[in-house]
Amino acid sequence: MPRFRIFKKTAACCLILILALSLFASCRKSSVMALYFAVNPGRGSSFDPQIVQEGATTVAVLNCFEGLVCLDENGTVQPGVAEAWDVSPDGLTYTFRLRPDAKWHLTSTSAEAMEEKLDGFSDAVTAYDFVFALRRAVDPATGAPEAGLLQNIAGAKSILEGSASPKTLGVHAPDAGRRTIRLVSPQSDFFEVLTRPVCMPCNQAFFEATGGRYGRYIKYMLSNGPFFMTRFDLEEGAYRLAKNPEYAGANAAKADVIWLYHRPDDDALFEGLKNGDYSGAAVDPLFFEGRDLRRFLTVGPADTVRVFLLNAAGPVAECEDYRFAFTRAVTMDELTRALDRTPAASVLPDAFSAFASAAPAAPDYTAAKEALSRGLKARGDDTAEITILCEPPYENAVRRLMQEYQKVFGFQFAVSVSVVDTADLKARVAVGNYDAALYPLQAPCFGLSRYFERIAALTGFSDPGFDAAVEALRYSASEAPDAVKALTETVLDRSLVLPLWQEGATVLTQKTVSGVTVLPGMDRIYFHNAEIG
Repeated sequence: MPRFRIFKKTAACCLILILALSLFASCRKSSVMALYFAVNPGRGSSFDPQIVQEGATTVAVLNCFEGLVCLDENGTVQPGVAEAWDVSPDGLTYTFRLRPDAKWHLTSTSAEAMEEKLDGFSDAVTAYDFVFALRRAVDPATGAPEAGLLQNIAGAKSILEGSASPKTLGVHAPDAGRRTIRLVSPQSDFFEVLTRPVCMPCNQAFFEATGGRYGRYIKYMLSNGPFFMTRFDLEEGAYRLAKNPEYAGANAAKADVIWLYHRPDDDALFEGLKNGDYSGAAVDPLFFEGRDLRRFLTVGPADTVRVFLLNAAGPVAECEDYRFAFTRAVTMDELTRALDRTPAASVLPDAFSAFASAAPAAPDYTAAKEALSRGLKARGDDTAEITILCEPPYENAVRRLMQEYQKVFGFQFAVSVSVVDTADLKARVAVGNYDAALYPLQAPCFGLSRYFERIAALTGFSDPGFDAAVEALRYSASEAPDAVKALTETVLDRSLVLPLWQEGATVLTQKTVSGVTVLPGMDRIYFHNAEIG
């Protein structure tokens, strides 16, 4: 056989092989597991964990960084960078032993940009990275939004007040593999605090090499968590996270890529979910109103109670007798029935169902009338006028409730309604510009003490005994059930909050998606276990 025929035959085989490899590569490319999630828009432009703001940026940070410990889907503390830890008998000293295989991941962009500046950089995540991070966090010059979470660490208050150096903070690294933290008082939710962005590690050599631009561009980012950032566009509100190939912990990512997008308006989001444009989305309670969502899965605990908030610092509801009249004059069963809701049995969301709570009081028309008379006489008013803020879907039901007040009190208690959108509702409540509000009271990221703090802040309630009880609940070895029940009794007895119904799932997903972890509080969405199929 002529040589050229052998050549042609070989060439043909090679061509077939090349085409086959191309096809195989194409198939491999299409097999990349990518998920697309719409999340709350970010409030900041930095992915620096110590200064990150809520929203998409926080979701990205929580998935790209790993702290000393993690929380599983049940909120149970699990190893993170620390493989083990000890707590001293007095509950004040925490000693963590770090995994020796924890590594920093630099993207090719960051490695190339920082190559000449990274003297002293090591890709090992060490105890020194956590010490440097917490010192940064409590330094007033950093402006960390969550710095207050660290005030129980020895020396933190003086540093936050500007009267001591960050180097005096009670955190130490005896060696690269151990880290100790000394508290002023035992703290029941301290492990949960350690899972917040403000406690994520920070490599000092890399940070200083960025020249003040840490976390603002891809080339000035690094990661030690299940994912790393490969792209973000703040104008388009798009963020791309890729699986971190160097991550060796227990929370390795299953998906190859997670895309995060700023959530559009509810109608556009619903269409995007129906069309399969989104694998899932963070939603607020109003998203469930009037939409058929049976084709989707709901993920996350019931961490919200819809309540009537009464403004204890406002010009009208500051009168406790008026608040009492409002909360005891009518039954809320008709309101919840009109909205097809199950009445709440507790002021605590179901996420904290393990704790006993005082039940809302039954209506007492006689006591309500007596309280109104006392209030009118003490204030010299002829009529008490209270305006309820509510969102549009609840307007008709609240207006029917106003008629019930009129039946009980006549015109001595004038209850009106003001319809506002969600953003305005939250803005007005935040600054105390309201009498009463039909409000979604969401549990904070962790800790019942912070839930009661939130109630006090939103209602403007100030009472030394209540404040002391809240502080005692936090700074104790564990959250005492009796203390929790006593605080719920105070909240209800002082007519600060009237619970109406529970609200739950904060994330919707397609039925083909599993493994997304959602914990109580805003933006605590984790994707390392997320997958399709």
